[in-house]
Amino acid sequence: MQTVAPTTTARHPLDPLSAEEVEAASGIFRSRRGLAGTARLVHVMLQEPDKATVLGLEPGDSIDGQALALIRGRSARPTRRWPR
Repeated sequence: MQTVAPTTTARHPLDPLSAEEVEAASGIFRSRRGLAGTARLVHVMLQEPDKATVLGLEPGDSIDGQALALIRGRSARPTRRWPR
């Protein structure tokens, strides 16, 4: 799995993705999913961790963030959510 370098400031696990994280996630979706050049990433956002994970965090803990994307094909006009 490809990752993004962590930020230097501590963030809450439910904070939205930074611009750099959105850009990195977009690149990962395009390269790993084999998207056509015409595919449009309509929305890239945080895939929120489950509540138990968030509530179990201690100060200084970190979790691996994941992104969710809404992808729209321009030719046949399918819309997909990834991951499903």
